[in-house]
Amino acid sequence: MARLGSRVDNYISFVLSYVDDESDCTNGPLRGVTIDISGIRALRAGQAALRKMLRGQYASVIEDYLKKLHVETAQFPEDEGLVDRNTRLACDLHAHKLLIYRNHHRTVVAEDGAVSTEALPDPHMASSITASFVFLTTRHTFGKVVRAMGQLLVPETDLYEVLSSTRRSLIAWCAAQRQASLDWMMQAALQISTSLTGSLRASAEIVDVQNRWSRIAGARSCGRFVVSSVRSIGLDVSEGKGTVGAGQGDAEDLRRQSSVGAPFADVPESTEYGVEMDLQLGQMTLRSRHLSALPSDVAGHADVVELFGDATIQASVIESATHRSKYKLVGQNHEIHNWSTPHVSCASLGDQWERQYDPAELYETEQWLVPIFEPVRRAMFDGPNPKPMTFMMPERPLAEHAEVAVLLGLHQTLGGPYKYLR
Repeated sequence: MARLGSRVDNYISFVLSYVDDESDCTNGPLRGVTIDISGIRALRAGQAALRKMLRGQYASVIEDYLKKLHVETAQFPEDEGLVDRNTRLACDLHAHKLLIYRNHHRTVVAEDGAVSTEALPDPHMASSITASFVFLTTRHTFGKVVRAMGQLLVPETDLYEVLSSTRRSLIAWCAAQRQASLDWMMQAALQISTSLTGSLRASAEIVDVQNRWSRIAGARSCGRFVVSSVRSIGLDVSEGKGTVGAGQGDAEDLRRQSSVGAPFADVPESTEYGVEMDLQLGQMTLRSRHLSALPSDVAGHADVVELFGDATIQASVIESATHRSKYKLVGQNHEIHNWSTPHVSCASLGDQWERQYDPAELYETEQWLVPIFEPVRRAMFDGPNPKPMTFMMPERPLAEHAEVAVLLGLHQTLGGPYKYLR
């Protein structure tokens, strides 16, 4: 019902934007479309009632489900199957929240009939939109084509369209705020997006922290906000006066510095900030590392599925180069190095590798290799998929009392050095 109501709101919003000459996708009259005054009034009244229901009853139901998922996940954090299931359900719920707020910036009609452009009405809506985007980019693996593998109930193209249509008004709303309201909105979005299931009600008690948010200056940093400081000052108990600077004195000697009515600051770009929110991309960065779900091509790789299963895996990008991306898996002591470009050449084969490994032609001092290496070779390098691999050995035989042997595996297609076995 939430999806149906949101799509009806889309249709009404398109028609009314055309009537008000504010449509972004039409530049002339629509053929065969004529709407009289009574029809326009009916559409506006119906849209107002529909949005009230979507943003009231349905948004509340979604929050109730998110909190239930949060409580259940918190009770059994070691149950990986439950955590993965609840995370996928939470991603579906956040996708529906985004659909509900899709047309927040469209024209609306007040009760007195006045037409005006609707901006984000309060920090709650702004934080919900931001948090839902960040939650999805950090928990959901995009590109899944099967529901059982994590495909959303909402088409991913719709979510990208929501991001494209809302980010300008979201950034403009943030730019018009003062420090206190910006802090509340950003901190709420941070707490929601980093909680177990993205529940505002489960995270509300943590929002009252002392982070002060600032905007990164520069034309190329539009929509980027960071935690630049904390809103606390040292309190001189003897004189009852505050001394500037957080962290001076004991914890009980610190008090909050008021941000009500104060403008937020612009700060230079730096890699030293702990947390960054990019409203253009719906992305959160922790200490210069982008936290997100593993890309679908990496998460769906046979080796990754065999080791970690098909659950959504959170990871931070440590390095990103032309041919390789390096990921640190969140909560696990593992890294994944993904080489995105195929091998097109191999290094030249050295002169010392002139003898092909053949268990029937080994020297007497090398016979101990057969019971050790042959089971491995037959299990992993003897085809048919991938093709059998040829191994080379040094021309000179191993020493009589050698305990270590080095073999060089040749690439099945390119023919050059590919694997060292020791």
